[in-house]
Amino acid sequence: SFCLAQVSFAQQIELNDRASAEVQATMLQGGISLRYGAIQVGKPYGKILLHVYVVAKSKYSIATHNLLTREQINSGSTFERSPIYLEFFVPKAGKMALVNRVSFKEQTGSKSIVFKWLEPKARCGPVVLLKYGVCDSGEWHVFAFPKGFDKPAVHQEFSIGGDQDSSSNITFDSVNKAGLMIIQEKWSEGNKSGLRYYSWNGKMFAKQSTGKKRLESNQ
Repeated sequence: SFCLAQVSFAQQIELNDRASAEVQATMLQGGISLRYGAIQVGKPYGKILLHVYVVAKSKYSIATHNLLTREQINSGSTFERSPIYLEFFVPKAGKMALVNRVSFKEQTGSKSIVFKWLEPKARCGPVVLLKYGVCDSGEWHVFAFPKGFDKPAVHQEFSIGGDQDSSSNITFDSVNKAGLMIIQEKWSEGNKSGLRYYSWNGKMFAKQSTGKKRLESNQ
């Protein structure tokens, strides 16, 4: 069952720094470095550094046909759907050690990157949320690391936005009575609307029944 959320920790990640040559050296061939920055996550990692880059299938923007650059992509230029890579580093012995790399496909730069926990009160199980899209439609890419940043991730995608006939809005600010993060979707289709809930089942965020539940948000 659901209960009042007690989500006390969430970071909007400002990845505006330019990645160092050392970090960029880990990119796959053809990579364009997009975003880089650090988050404080406490023990055992301390500080985690995130690097986002794209290996674009085409070197040119779809709309303008200009040569793709970091600045153009981060300001909204679209490109042929291509692999996006998210890398995680920790400082180690004066160098940057790559501890994990995950990937997905997109056609534009990220609009927002947010850090949360699967179990917020205990600060266990990192979750990184990346928002992508064009105009009012897009998707959230959710990467959950139930056993830590250096272990395999669970990747799920949730569509957002829509039009006058159907729409979907996703929030991540609730927990269940076990203290685990819940994804809440407000949806509408024609003259119908409702809520869907996705709870962590140990392997993924699984859709729950949509019966009447008590659930509140806490930013």
